[in-house]
Amino acid sequence: MKKFFQRVRRFLGVICILAALTGLISRANSLPVKAESSPRDQLTEQAKDSGILDKLDDLMKWGGDRIVDIQGVANSIINSTSRHGYRQNNRPSTPVLNAVINGKWGDERSFVRVIDLDDDKPHGHSVRLKKGHTYKVVVYYINDCKYSKAAKDVSVYLDLPRQIQANNSDKLTALLASSNTDPELIFDSVTLKAQENLKLKYTKGSLKIYNQGQTNGKKLNAANAFNLNKRATLGYNQLDGEIPAGKQYSGKVTLKFRAE
Repeated sequence: MKKFFQRVRRFLGVICILAALTGLISRANSLPVKAESSPRDQLTEQAKDSGILDKLDDLMKWGGDRIVDIQGVANSIINSTSRHGYRQNNRPSTPVLNAVINGKWGDERSFVRVIDLDDDKPHGHSVRLKKGHTYKVVVYYINDCKYSKAAKDVSVYLDLPRQIQANNSDKLTALLASSNTDPELIFDSVTLKAQENLKLKYTKGSLKIYNQGQTNGKKLNAANAFNLNKRATLGYNQLDGEIPAGKQYSGKVTLKFRAE
């Protein structure tokens, strides 16, 4: 019976998302027509480009037995790159991950970077991969609450493509989740481009966390990190999912992969 209600809840969640998207598209269609791409086209491209929408069913499973605002999840997916940002001197009073736009990292909403270790060259949100090169992925995290309120159950999910066909591209996506932040789930992506057929191989043992606490340099569970329903748990003094507020408790998750 419990499984039945879970299926019903997921079905209703999908209906809510479709209704929300239909409403957005209807409002977009009521706007004056311009020569450039319409809001409907932009919405479609945003949804398609995120890549995360393809994992919608997994996102609903991620909620488990908790009550999940599915429409809120859908909205955060669509508007992830434009979610509200704070300035360093005007941080929120509740826990929030990666929300400051003028911190030491820069705009924390763009929290994934890729570095070509063979030429020590950092890249933005688009990387042209070279066969035989090794790359390091850096995922930055911070709890930007201005008070001493820790973010709870913080975890990371990583979606690294296994291969990319010649003259094509794919997304490397990192997702950060927490049980008491708003939003509970954020993600950022980097576009990986290939001029020839490439296989992307994760370097075993390279998934680690770095910070100023006792977990600095510890290996993370890669099997969990690559599984959206499990994810790898982060932490400061122990890997318990708790990230205190403040830049002194911020950190990075890194991994390496090779293009072959």
